[in-house]
Amino acid sequence: MPSLKRIKVVVAVTVFICFAGFGQCQEASSPKLRRGEEAIPLWDYLYRQGVKLDCYFTIEEMTQEEGGDDWITEHEVQAGNDPSSIEKMIEQLSAQLKGVHIYRSKENPAVVHFIDERLEKEKEYSLPKCVTIKFRGTPVELVEKLQRTSFENLHPKMGGVFSGGIGGYDFTTKIYCSTGGASVRRVLTDWLPLSHYTRTLWIAETQRTDGKLETGVDHLGGQHGDGKVDLSPYEGQETRDDIDYESGAPKFNGVIPFDYGQIAYYNNPDPDKEKLHVNLVSQAITFIDERLKADKPLQVRWAMFYLGKRKAKEGVPVLLKYLDYHYTTCGILEESYPAVRALTQIGQPAADAAFDELVGKDQSNLRVRLLAAVVRAVEGPKPAQERLEKSLTAAKDDAQKKRFKLALKSLEDEKE
Repeated sequence: MPSLKRIKVVVAVTVFICFAGFGQCQEASSPKLRRGEEAIPLWDYLYRQGVKLDCYFTIEEMTQEEGGDDWITEHEVQAGNDPSSIEKMIEQLSAQLKGVHIYRSKENPAVVHFIDERLEKEKEYSLPKCVTIKFRGTPVELVEKLQRTSFENLHPKMGGVFSGGIGGYDFTTKIYCSTGGASVRRVLTDWLPLSHYTRTLWIAETQRTDGKLETGVDHLGGQHGDGKVDLSPYEGQETRDDIDYESGAPKFNGVIPFDYGQIAYYNNPDPDKEKLHVNLVSQAITFIDERLKADKPLQVRWAMFYLGKRKAKEGVPVLLKYLDYHYTTCGILEESYPAVRALTQIGQPAADAAFDELVGKDQSNLRVRLLAAVVRAVEGPKPAQERLEKSLTAAKDDAQKKRFKLALKSLEDEKE
């Protein structure tokens, strides 16, 4: 049986991870297993399935004033057969975790929420309530601002002996949040840089003390070190050349295929340091094109990110072709539309190609906005504006003028 996932959390320069008691508690409310079935800690299960299904989680827990309740994260679940989709995973977990409401966010479908059902009956509970906020800073500072301005019973929760001994306290990730009205739950979630963050985004721990409901929120932080996926492989696997030791993913000709998403992105050898027998850039381009033509987008964003990481100019055409591929809906454009991030990383060749698309082809309003975002991100706001204004003046027809006006408006909207 695989060992527990080594959870990695960045806290300033110090990595703070406490395993005290994690996965050991098996009280009466823990799921009952039939003989011969494998059980693994929920925390471990969520990490594995998050990587496999390319999704993220939030957890909202509650204990009674006198204590004694299990935390959600201390449960063990039947590993069983790997679910084929996020919906199947939710169905399987809902059958095992009684008293926990598990659902996929409609607004940000990359995220699955776990909520102790008792919290949904608490009128004082902060996370479902609506708030208007404009904020720039770290997740810890965001929670502090919510506490100061609207919700005095909400506060940052320092990691440590809490929820199975796992904590992060993220005061390093920089976020920008602006909304005219959204639930606190969405505010805590939708402006996090998902592709750089842990699979469990945050845990909210609620307790009633002296008749008052108090909620501590702990954002668990970004990727640590080289970001390699470590799934604690089966014993003896390290001796096999056809399997990646850290993740357990199969290797073909020495590389992990892009079907394995985040694992392929982080765990594959660096072509600048090792001689490879295959062209990973070419594999990424083919993977993106084939999967999106077949309407099977799982893990496509990681292949896009790989082209960006390699600054692969040959990847620009496929990234522009699928520029409006929509991974999720959140407050960060580059997370919602991963081709935008990849093109931005490639740099000026991508910006020039994006500009040529604006000049020469009819585009949907969305694509115009995304193309303008690439030019702006690469060249900077003022040079991008000047370039677009010059092209608007020289535009040959009404269709071109319309595209450039819309592109300029999208740049103005980005300033707000």
